Amino acid sequence: MKNIMNSKMKKVIYVFLVLSIIGFIDSLYLFASHFLGDAVICTGDSECNFVLTSEYSTFLGIPVAFFGILYYGFILFISSLLLDKKTKKINRKLKMILSVSPIGFLGSVWFTYLQAFVIYAYCTFCLLSAGISTLIFGLAIFSYFIFIKKENMNTNRKENVSTVVQNSVEIENNSETI
Repeated sequence: MKNIMNSKMKKVIYVFLVLSIIGFIDSLYLFASHFLGDAVICTGDSECNFVLTSEYSTFLGIPVAFFGILYYGFILFISSLLLDKKTKKINRKLKMILSVSPIGFLGSVWFTYLQAFVIYAYCTFCLLSAGISTLIFGLAIFSYFIFIKKENMNTNRKENVSTVVQNSVEIENNSETI
């Protein structure tokens, strides 16, 4: 892919940035609340503190929110690299987001399942994170089909045309020698 980004790609990158910043702040707030022992301020009928103090709020002794910080931080970092005009290998960076985004999505599906069918309580901040990771996953798939696969198809098409032209020239040269 050329270094010159089209406006559609820039918009997609900005959406990745905004989503990852919101997810990062959300996860950071939950992580800080865990260590400070502060109750999380929830909205509506949400039972955030019940969810966040359940046995499912940690994995290997580490608060789940910490993994959210890592996940959103990674997406944020890669997205910010994509905005650099000197960035090369844009497809590779988009593929990195595409390869990591299912982890966040599947984690969100799992934790939403736990809230609905095991804990029987919902955390607004957890659901926000689930929504954001789902949007990132969907946007990554969209990016694959719009930017990466399309570029690969164009490259293959150019290679095919080049091969056809080369074969035509060879056939013409062979017919002249006969």
